[in-house]
Amino acid sequence: MAIPTSKLSAIACLGFLALAGCASGGSSEKLAVWNQELAASQSDNPEIMVFKRGTQRLVFIGVHHGSDPNSPTHQLIASTLGLIPTRIVIVEGAPTSWGYNPPRLMEIANEKPDALGLLPSGETNPAVRGALKARGKLLGGEPNDADVRRIATELGVNDVDLLGFYVLRVVPQLVSQKKFDDLESEAAGELINYMLDLSRKELSLGPELLNDASAWRRWRLSLNPRANPKMINIEEAGPLVDGPWATSRIAASISRARDTHLYELTKAQLAKHRTVTVVFGASHALIQYQALTALLGKPCYRGAVPVDAQRLCRI
Repeated sequence: MAIPTSKLSAIACLGFLALAGCASGGSSEKLAVWNQELAASQSDNPEIMVFKRGTQRLVFIGVHHGSDPNSPTHQLIASTLGLIPTRIVIVEGAPTSWGYNPPRLMEIANEKPDALGLLPSGETNPAVRGALKARGKLLGGEPNDADVRRIATELGVNDVDLLGFYVLRVVPQLVSQKKFDDLESEAAGELINYMLDLSRKELSLGPELLNDASAWRRWRLSLNPRANPKMINIEEAGPLVDGPWATSRIAASISRARDTHLYELTKAQLAKHRTVTVVFGASHALIQYQALTALLGKPCYRGAVPVDAQRLCRI
């Protein structure tokens, strides 16, 4: 779905003015649309992009989501935050409205691997640990759920589809954490019911919408009739505007709102604190690239070796 960026820029200002502040004359309209062509250009590995203009420096760590502490993503986050000083670390998955150094984020630093050696909070764990070790401030990079619901409604996404997608987007991570491997299993049903309850609270929705896991499963297959009832395809939760899954259209609307918010937040934090590191999915890095280049110039480094970034960017 095509989204009027001028409308989203105005909406994105609401709810986080105290922390972000929407500066006039921004270039969020340069944010890319996530389509098959852009997705095909994404690297199989995480990478960092370093931008510098004057006294401002932005490091964007484009991650591949996962819970393995030995993965390239986790290692790259730890090494980058250990080598390149930063005042602000913006992380995916937490709302900006929580403020700086929110306890709910900071406590993730003490998280221990589960019985399978996986970290439940995924790449947020090394991001939090690295930020605190570097004495930087943590800040969530997400709009409020209330803002997401309002934006989605204005873009034509109804409450049932929004609620269903809120759960759908978590399922691939639950599968990667080996919480279940069959969407029709009892274990999956219990977790889906839990996520439905949690998402209803987040979105201020009533219990009559998708009232249990069975209703959610029916909702998913009604939109994606070719989907495997027992197994999730990760692209079902991806925001490809020209992809084969109907649920991706919902994801695309939410993604555009999130990336507009992230761009405006990053811009404002750079103006205020001068050095900022963003830890977000690699797809967001590609979506943000053109807008950030318009703001800060071409990156002085793009790759996966923080030591090289130090040298080439003279950090």
